[in-house]
Amino acid sequence: MAGSLRWFRYVADDGVPYGIFRDESTTELINIAADLTGAIPAAVLPSNVKPRTVRIKSPNGIAAREITILSVARYTALNGVTPVVMGANDIDTGLTFTVTSKRGERVSRLPSAVDTGKLDGDNP
Repeated sequence: MAGSLRWFRYVADDGVPYGIFRDESTTELINIAADLTGAIPAAVLPSNVKPRTVRIKSPNGIAAREITILSVARYTALNGVTPVVMGANDIDTGLTFTVTSKRGERVSRLPSAVDTGKLDGDNP
């Protein structure tokens, strides 16, 4: 359940740290303590980078959450049997969720100096 929002330190797959603005309770729920400490970088995660996430679901299948995972190590450690118990500030307090799917970090189009090759007058 969305609640308080705050900045977190997100370390991209290439090791570069960024700031990312997420729901506090769900982000803290599944990330480990080491990922929740440290200075927040001034650079914000670029819009062409979609962060790694996991989807968790309740035993009855009614409640689900998609949560950003702040480090590669934590993402690798999570699997379908990882239990996640909802905290006291959530509407689904006490339910034990499990990881149902994972989506790795995705980077869409990177800048390039190569043009498309159309004849527009700037080619020799």
